[in-house]
Amino acid sequence: MKSLTTILFLSLCIAIQAQTFELNDPVWRSYMVSNYPDEVDGNGNLILAKALDVDDKVEITNNALENIDGIQFMHSLKRIDIRSSKLEEVPALSDFPFITSVRFIDNNISSLPSLIDFPVLDNLILRKNKLSELPNLEGTIDLATIDASYNQLTTVSELNKQESLLLLNLNHNKLSSIPDLPLVESNLQQLSIGNNLLSNIPDISNYSNLAIFEVDSNYLTFEDLQIPAEHPNANSFVLFPQNIFGNDTVISKAIGESVTINCSIDDNHPSTSFDWYKDNIYLTTTTDPNLIINDLSVADAGVYSVTATNTSNSLFIGKTLQSANTTLTVTCVSFDDASITTTPLDCNKQGSLSIEHSFDVNYSPYEFTLANSSTEITFDKEINNLTSGNYTLTVENADGCTQLFNKPIIIDDKKIDCEPIIINPLIEGANQYYVEGTGTAQVLNRRGIIVNEFSLPGYFYGTDNSGQVLSNGLYFIKSNSTTTQVYISH
Repeated sequence: MKSLTTILFLSLCIAIQAQTFELNDPVWRSYMVSNYPDEVDGNGNLILAKALDVDDKVEITNNALENIDGIQFMHSLKRIDIRSSKLEEVPALSDFPFITSVRFIDNNISSLPSLIDFPVLDNLILRKNKLSELPNLEGTIDLATIDASYNQLTTVSELNKQESLLLLNLNHNKLSSIPDLPLVESNLQQLSIGNNLLSNIPDISNYSNLAIFEVDSNYLTFEDLQIPAEHPNANSFVLFPQNIFGNDTVISKAIGESVTINCSIDDNHPSTSFDWYKDNIYLTTTTDPNLIINDLSVADAGVYSVTATNTSNSLFIGKTLQSANTTLTVTCVSFDDASITTTPLDCNKQGSLSIEHSFDVNYSPYEFTLANSSTEITFDKEINNLTSGNYTLTVENADGCTQLFNKPIIIDDKKIDCEPIIINPLIEGANQYYVEGTGTAQVLNRRGIIVNEFSLPGYFYGTDNSGQVLSNGLYFIKSNSTTTQVYISH
């Protein structure tokens, strides 16, 4: 008869044997049923007691795969290779003493759990995912290859702990810095960090076995690349091209001012020269990355760029660094200093415009242009005989600089009262008149000089504004656009 202890032990074994883990993903379940039929039950669920029997590899290439939950129990695996799937997350992985290769290639993984206690892991390939940082690699003491290219890495601090690295590929990420790797400087054979955001790189002077070094498509100057260019294996290195330095910018200055255009290529290498271009036409060559233009004129406006060259090393010959574009605009006057007066249509359906300004006399004469959809008129200070409507107004100085007034010019079509005036003599021959009409009447002599003004309707007694009797002669009484002659005689 079996003892109670034996019965309890057998019951526990049966219970453990019966425990399963549901494999929810149909692709994952199908793979396990096909490749490890003895480790799953009739429903395709992982039998936990047999998970350790999955002792070879998991290799899946399927764009419908979404999760591999359950793989964390397969501690006897030697290789994981998941490619071209919809995998976004990986379950926590720890204590995999036999695994030598982990490959998650062309998936949608944004973060990986710590890879702790992977003592014989040799190969970690994470190419083409969405990782922003590397996983914790504590305990991966034999890791020789890391390929995390084509991700979104912004930091790789975990690399400081690696002692066995031979190949490191971090191409096509968002890295702005790379740490020095003193633990592997004598062993590393490949360092690929191209297509990132790097403006400095590790000193590779002591990387004696480095055969492949890729740093193209970053923001590295000739000064930054001088040490790599002097390396014994430099002929196999990929140093160029570099990205365009800086961003396209716009600088606005007034005529007569000064401007400094910086090309963003801060290269202090003594053999670097800077060829400047304006509107894609060669302009000048400088030895520093700044172009200074004094006493700006309208002719200085345009799009500036610079090409840096260096002939200090054979690897630099024919190679250039290119800046982004800087657009310089030059303005010469401001309508803030101009007084613009318009009059509505008169009785002859004509309006007018006049301008008073205090623009810089050094750029005289100033020419104004008034335009609408049907006409364009050029004038200096005043213009008459305008029809009603909306106009644009521009000014141009002697230097050719133009500026558009930022408000439309409106000639109002609201006509003033154009009824004719009627002059009624009060006493025949007495030079006294009662004048009918509206508005204001003006009395002008034959030279067009105003000698009297009065409101309508009103009286005119043959005198000037001061009450003095006007001398004999012909006079004109004008209201709006109506003019009537009177003759004064004493």
